[in-house]
Amino acid sequence: MAYDVAFDYGHDEDTWEDTGGKGVRRNGKKYEEFHFNRDVGEQARKIVERHGLRVYVTQPASGERVTLNQRTYRANRRNVKAFVSFHANAGTPAADGACVFAWKTSSNANRLADNIVAQFKNAGIDLHGSGRHYSRRGHWTNFHVLRETNMPAVLIEHGFMTNKQDFKEIFGEDSREYRKKCAIADAKGVLDYFGISYDGKDNDSAGPRPVLGQGDKGNDVKLYQKKLLEAGYTMDGHGADGSFGPSTVETTEKFQKKHGLTVDGLAGPKTQAKLKQVLESKKAPEKEDNKYQTQEESDMPFKDVDENKWYADELEEAEKAGIARGLPNDTFNPDEPVTRAEAAVFALRAYKNAKK
Repeated sequence: MAYDVAFDYGHDEDTWEDTGGKGVRRNGKKYEEFHFNRDVGEQARKIVERHGLRVYVTQPASGERVTLNQRTYRANRRNVKAFVSFHANAGTPAADGACVFAWKTSSNANRLADNIVAQFKNAGIDLHGSGRHYSRRGHWTNFHVLRETNMPAVLIEHGFMTNKQDFKEIFGEDSREYRKKCAIADAKGVLDYFGISYDGKDNDSAGPRPVLGQGDKGNDVKLYQKKLLEAGYTMDGHGADGSFGPSTVETTEKFQKKHGLTVDGLAGPKTQAKLKQVLESKKAPEKEDNKYQTQEESDMPFKDVDENKWYADELEEAEKAGIARGLPNDTFNPDEPVTRAEAAVFALRAYKNAKK
């Protein structure tokens, strides 16, 4: 499939917990930057796709760990026409405002960045300085995703998590409206770059939010609560009232604990996907014919390997080079451990391939 633009949701699940960065803590609770990046990026993706652009996501919304090299490799390999990386910033408590980075010598990247900043201004989003920063080698702005991409690329910082007011908009009481405002501005900037007029529908028709949490209200929450009830959870008698309150948080945590998920009380993609799986399993047993679901137009030779997995591109290349070979039924069993004998065979094939 041919893609027009790559969307990159900065960092990944539990980056804050693993490294002590890429997130903040308030009143004993941790806030992952990735959750904000993913939410804004997914809302923006649905808007631009509604307008006909085809979006490739370098970082799955599931939060699966993907390295910077893999992100740029995937975008370059698909020959997208633009690359947009979604982030939230961190710094001193006084630092605030949104800004966009682009490689200093790329005229098209700077045109894309200028479009997005113009939309920030139109939306009333506070800027950090002028809202524009330029990346270059030998400087702290030497960002990998801007340096190693073959197409015009921008990195958007939507405010500072470490600033009191920005925090309220990124994670706090104003986050739902602010994230929507950012997503619309980002999408309109991308559409401007491609010469596409925005349809003015905001993102009301762009589908449900990818992450629901305490304080959220509306039909998305109500549908999620109904699914919990259908799965057998009582919600402490509150029912599906459309308000993500303490009982919904507690029920979500119980569900996550039972199914081996990260217990954070948030209804993110992994939790909602598992809930959907649980409900489907209650309705009908899995058919053997559908055990492996493959995507059309995929180059992946193994039907049990999801092309969105972090290792998919490398595995595909290894198969083409004759280093990795599948089983007779066109599967690879990617989660099976490797024996010493298999490791030796892989190494020898790689060595012979390198000598060609």
